[in-house]
Amino acid sequence: WGPRPAGTTLTYKANGGTGADVVENLANNATVTTRPANTFSRVGYTFKGWDTNPKGEGSIAPNTQVQVDNKDGDNVLYAIWSANTNTKYTVEFYYQNVDGTYTLNHSDKRTATTDTIVSVTEADKAAKENNKYVFEADNKNNVLSGNVAGDGSLVLKLYFKLNTASYTIHHYLNGTTVKVAEDETGTMTIGTEITAHRRTTLDEKYTVVSYAPTQTITIQADESENVIRVYYAVPLTITAKSADKVYDS
Repeated sequence: WGPRPAGTTLTYKANGGTGADVVENLANNATVTTRPANTFSRVGYTFKGWDTNPKGEGSIAPNTQVQVDNKDGDNVLYAIWSANTNTKYTVEFYYQNVDGTYTLNHSDKRTATTDTIVSVTEADKAAKENNKYVFEADNKNNVLSGNVAGDGSLVLKLYFKLNTASYTIHHYLNGTTVKVAEDETGTMTIGTEITAHRRTTLDEKYTVVSYAPTQTITIQADESENVIRVYYAVPLTITAKSADKVYDS
């Protein structure tokens, strides 16, 4: 079997971190001080210690004296990493414009453990601004979950479309709530405009006097604001019947 070689090596491996292997040539049974914690780096992780098992607990501390021999072949120490629990990621909220485009309204900075899966919450998907905007579940640009990257680059995205709201157009006799035609009702996208017109089914004798609040309004999330009153008047003709009557003083 023969004598053992006089020397041996000790190799440090990044084990998922950044940096090339570090190899030290040593005398057999030499006592050495382990490499410091900053030998390698790993974004989103904290160095825990060295271990002979790449899946170990990092039981060998940095800057600690150890004895190295060649009885079992190569000596390897692996960097053991602990995932940071405060790694940042971003959640962005996009709101639809009247023209159909989307604009980033705001973003939230959040934290989680590196290399874990995070998702948006039900609260994130709730309607915004008094129901003006609702979550658009089928928008292909949504990013609702993802892996928390160590460099904080994960961005989740939610897209909200303009909600719809109902409107009513009343047709009243001027100064009253007496209907001269049936109400017009419907729904439209919030932020768009609707214009009231004279009902064509009315007799020509009816003329529009005024619109309240105005003839054209912008649809609001508050449906009580989506009301137009059209007031009509009927020209009144008075014909006096002529007659002779004796004045009796």
